[in-house]
Amino acid sequence: MCGSLSIAGLDYKELPDVYIIFISKFDIFCEKRTIYHIDRVIKETGTIVENGTHVIYVNIAVDDKSDIAELMQYFKKSVGQNPKFPKTCSRVNFFKKTKEGASIMCQVVEEYAAEKTKQTEIKMATNLLENGVSVDLVAKSAPTLTYDFIAELSKKILRPSSI
Repeated sequence: MCGSLSIAGLDYKELPDVYIIFISKFDIFCEKRTIYHIDRVIKETGTIVENGTHVIYVNIAVDDKSDIAELMQYFKKSVGQNPKFPKTCSRVNFFKKTKEGASIMCQVVEEYAAEKTKQTEIKMATNLLENGVSVDLVAKSAPTLTYDFIAELSKKILRPSSI
């Protein structure tokens, strides 16, 4: 499969690298390190697989005096300035200490809450419709969803499209 296409028309080598970073309050591997880079390895040969996926675990429990540990301690306290991280400190202070920053954060949280509410209502509406509850009654139970949306959802449940 070497050199095969992963997405129609896109060569595997053209895919962007993906970084998954877990930040925790504790040392998940109990090895007294601030950061752990996890590699994919072929067990039988020990060969590291370079597939563009990078997994990193970072924790704020261990202070090994590295720059990353210092940054994690700053995030933990998020006060004042640190000359090693001027841009980060500036943005944190903007969001924590200015009306404009607070307003932006409030808007983001409100948008997130609205989206979560909508997703919860879609799940609830789907469940109700699957159990034979009428579109009218579901519409009364899900105020963020429109009647037309619920009616379409009902049609998909009654006549699921083939995949």
